[in-house]
Amino acid sequence: MIVHKQKLPEKSPTLYIMVVVAWGFLLFVSVPAVLRDALHQSRWYASVFLLFDLIVISYFWINGMKDLFYIFYRYVFGKSRTVWEYTTIHDFSHRQRLLKEQPKVALIYVTCNDFIPDALDTCMNQTYPNTHTYILDDSTDFTYQQKIDAFREKHEKTDVIRRSKHLGFKAGNINHFLKKYDNWDYFVLLDSDEIIPNNFIEESIMFFMEDEKLGILQGNHVSTRNENRFMKRFFRGVDAHWATYQSEKELYGFFIFSWPWCLN
Repeated sequence: MIVHKQKLPEKSPTLYIMVVVAWGFLLFVSVPAVLRDALHQSRWYASVFLLFDLIVISYFWINGMKDLFYIFYRYVFGKSRTVWEYTTIHDFSHRQRLLKEQPKVALIYVTCNDFIPDALDTCMNQTYPNTHTYILDDSTDFTYQQKIDAFREKHEKTDVIRRSKHLGFKAGNINHFLKKYDNWDYFVLLDSDEIIPNNFIEESIMFFMEDEKLGILQGNHVSTRNENRFMKRFFRGVDAHWATYQSEKELYGFFIFSWPWCLN
């Protein structure tokens, strides 16, 4: 398993304070001029459009400042703040416990008119044996429903769950499942195009055994299927996102969960 060798730094709100201060300065130097122009327009709809533009630009400004500060903090303070040292430890007590207890793990594949059988097949090919796959299908296209049913027929330990009412989008689909199937020890949530390593479940459970307070674990994303020019040009943004953005978000007190997850 992979554990932290040194104590993680304490969270700090400094980055977000700097973002808000920089954003406030931009608003201070620009908003008065835009308001004056908006109030002196001869046509009321011109004033409305100017005020609307100001709101939209202000929103993009704060997002742009946030991205700039993420990169700045990463490369200025990265060595002392965000680069953590890891080591590989083979904890045989956890391995023995895992083999003995064999906790039940549900693979939850969530889809809606988007089914990639090769991706799900790869995810199901795990070194850990005690798993069962649930396809939460909100598809309205009969073609996708047929593909999913055909996949189910070819794979054991797989069930398809469909709802009569598609409320709450993806979150509603997951909650609908969790309310009825809560007899599992762990849940692995997968997006429709997700591919996880074949030892993802086994290694993830090791973290839960190492830290009993852990309730959710998230894997990093790496762009692998760069099939067209757009994907080949912009995949670096996906790979850099985790090392640059998410590490800073975690350190400075704000983190967004993405897929894949392992829930306890």
